[in-house]
Amino acid sequence: MFIGHFDLIWPILVLLGIETVRIDRAASSPFLRLRFVHYPWDRAGTWAFWAFVAFLVIAYASSLAGGPPPSARVVAASALVGWILIPWIAWFDRHRDATPG
Repeated sequence: MFIGHFDLIWPILVLLGIETVRIDRAASSPFLRLRFVHYPWDRAGTWAFWAFVAFLVIAYASSLAGGPPPSARVVAASALVGWILIPWIAWFDRHRDATPG
């Protein structure tokens, strides 16, 4: 049952920086069998990542609070502005350590 719902939990694990889940069969307790491997960030990457998460939360809240867009041109302009996020994401992704911690 848990495995079927793992696709709902996986985005939360990735948000926390956990990218690999290993199962240790030799563990003495069933609770100790899961090992989470994460890739640590340096200080700039951590701040930039959480600033990006805050930006997404604010953008989502403003989309709920605001009305529908006034025209298709506004929707197109906001989609083009969204491309500015790609370099920001690439920048804080480069601040991750390559070795698992």
